[in-house]
Amino acid sequence: MRKSILILFSFFLISSLSAQQKRARDLGIPFRGTPGTYNAITDVKGIEVGHSTIIKGKGALKIGEGPARTGVIAVFPRGKKFSPVYANWYSLNGNGEMTGTTWLTESGFLETPIMITNTNSVGVVRDAVLKWYVDTNWYGDEKFWYTYPVVAETYDGELNDIYGFHVKEENVREAIEDAKPGPVKEGNVGGGTGMRTLGFKSGIGSSSRMVHVGENRYTLGVLVQSNFGTASHLTLAGVPIGLDLMHLPHNEFYGDPNTEGEGRDGSIIVIVATDAPLLPHQLKRIAQRIPLGINRTGGYGTNGSGDIFIAFSTANEGAFNREENVQVETVSNDIITPLFIATTHAVEEAIINSMVAAETLDGIHGNVIFELPEQEVEKVMKKYNRWLSPEVRDPRNWIQYTGIYGEAEEVEITLEENRFKFSMKDGDNSRHSYATPIAEDTFEVDYFPILLKFKRESGKVISIELNANGVEELRKN
Repeated sequence: MRKSILILFSFFLISSLSAQQKRARDLGIPFRGTPGTYNAITDVKGIEVGHSTIIKGKGALKIGEGPARTGVIAVFPRGKKFSPVYANWYSLNGNGEMTGTTWLTESGFLETPIMITNTNSVGVVRDAVLKWYVDTNWYGDEKFWYTYPVVAETYDGELNDIYGFHVKEENVREAIEDAKPGPVKEGNVGGGTGMRTLGFKSGIGSSSRMVHVGENRYTLGVLVQSNFGTASHLTLAGVPIGLDLMHLPHNEFYGDPNTEGEGRDGSIIVIVATDAPLLPHQLKRIAQRIPLGINRTGGYGTNGSGDIFIAFSTANEGAFNREENVQVETVSNDIITPLFIATTHAVEEAIINSMVAAETLDGIHGNVIFELPEQEVEKVMKKYNRWLSPEVRDPRNWIQYTGIYGEAEEVEITLEENRFKFSMKDGDNSRHSYATPIAEDTFEVDYFPILLKFKRESGKVISIELNANGVEELRKN
């Protein structure tokens, strides 16, 4: 059997582009799948994200005065212009709010930015967005228009004076004006400022995946405002790490709220974006896979949780037309599965990014939620042999694998910009995907059941093993 394999690697360190903030991969957590340049929702071209963060006051709660620990986040699918995208939504457990979803389901289009804030500020954010439309002539030359802004929420009353209504119209406009492409701020920012996830401080998190579907390459990005779960359920890359961290303090509550300690419900809002050409019914299927990623971190969709999700595609830019029929492109259902898997993996990492980036924060009555303890995380991941050293995850060290493998030169390994790409030809068939390191000298091919193991002799790489329903070893020439 003649095989041709091309593996391309990247020198680019994802974390170095992320505004120098701490991220989960920096802790050596072996996530599955290959991220884009920023490892964020903004890897999908055209998407812009902005925040307005409100942190003021300390000490006892005085309703209307503070302390305030809250904010707003804005996500524009195609920048600050009226350009509707195909979209759909899904709720795992509906104890929460996302406005505008009735017409979104009916029409199949998202016509507005997506805003996320705290539970009691949904109304003011919605109204402020409508005012911004009027002031900026959002609908252009259309004299008659109507729209239903999409605004979602999670509860931040453990730290925030949530009944003081601190989010104002100017905060909404600040988030909108702040929206831009590039690295996404994470942790204690925007609507995520006062949030807690799986026992520890959290907030906003993002991640992305590069996906090959047939002969095409697509990007899928995720953004979360995360505020759910209990510490004992925390799971990192399959490791039940929450049980190993139970001896550490997660929070301290000295006053309201009554829902203190373990057993709380909370909520999570998830946005999935992709440049893959998907129709609304397919985006519903994408949204329905989001809970699988949440469960990988330790979420179960409890009774009091508002687990509400939205997915959209930036492809088919000319699809929205009020007067004429249009032709659109779509991915075949029979080859859509890699996008389902990418959704699951990106949601998992975005949630953990929201925790790693967040810092210990106090709020009303001096209540405190502690950040995830990095040194303890590393210790436990090593205990379970699920930790990647800086050397293993640094693409600059992958040059040692380059070369030609096999008597008939069946395998070629080269270094190229950005990422580790896997292509295999077997007769008339071909496979294309990326791959990620999961251990020393070991790489998993994304979305295909193939494991690559490099073997050494006297410290030098001498062969590659293809593990896929058996083992085939090809020596390095």
